Amino acid sequence: MYALVTAETMAVTLYIIMFILADPVVSIFNSEGSTVLGAMASKGLRLFFTGFFFGGVNIVAAAFLSSVTEVGKSMAMALMRSCIILVPTVLIMSRLFGMTGVWLSFTVTEAIVALVTLIFIKDVFSCRGTTVYNPEKM
Repeated sequence: MYALVTAETMAVTLYIIMFILADPVVSIFNSEGSTVLGAMASKGLRLFFTGFFFGGVNIVAAAFLSSVTEVGKSMAMALMRSCIILVPTVLIMSRLFGMTGVWLSFTVTEAIVALVTLIFIKDVFSCRGTTVYNPEKM
């Protein structure tokens, strides 16, 4: 539970920082000072960082699954996050929503993986006959 609270606290903190400081961060990498590029990147960072709310949960869940010897499920999560769901999501969302879709595809991918993760976690607990993590019943 502490890991989830920490992950979400970090996600909120990073999102607030990036929301407030998106323009200065973009200006570091926008050496030509392009206003169009700067506006696109600032908007993009704000959209992209929404995925951190789901990403933190997914990372904690993957670590949990590995720790209870469900390495296959943990690996499946990693593959879904990095290519199996991400690539099709980028392709579909970019076609439907343009550049905004590209930026939000990370968030959508993390949300989908979080839903799958809930199924994985529920399966782990139901196979062990408990709804609360209890190492003695493993």
